[in-house]
Amino acid sequence: MKKLIIAVTAFFLLTSIGSFAADEPNVDFGPYMRDMQRNIKLNWEPQKLGHSTQTTVFYSIKKDGTLKNVSIYKSSGDKKTDLAAIKAVKKTKFKPLPTGFDKDSIDVQFTFDYNVYKQNGKQ
Repeated sequence: MKKLIIAVTAFFLLTSIGSFAADEPNVDFGPYMRDMQRNIKLNWEPQKLGHSTQTTVFYSIKKDGTLKNVSIYKSSGDKKTDLAAIKAVKKTKFKPLPTGFDKDSIDVQFTFDYNVYKQNGKQ
């Protein structure tokens, strides 16, 4: 069975829909992913840090919207930051997958970027 992986970031619009569009030409995941991204961001409460970090969480969403297999895919190196990312995903209520999608679930990689900029605009 072919798995789908969708990569998103907490601060940027989903750009990887093309990675599975050929497999599911009649399913528009755009609105679904934008809604998911917005809801996860609302649940994300990162600790305040003096430096930029990035955490990537891997999870699956079943056809009915049930969350499964949540784990850290790429750690930020800071346990509290990673736990905040996991908590944001687990706290999110996912909608059922879009109509017309015939697989049992999708796999998602969601990247949380915490960027700290100095006064001159540089990190």
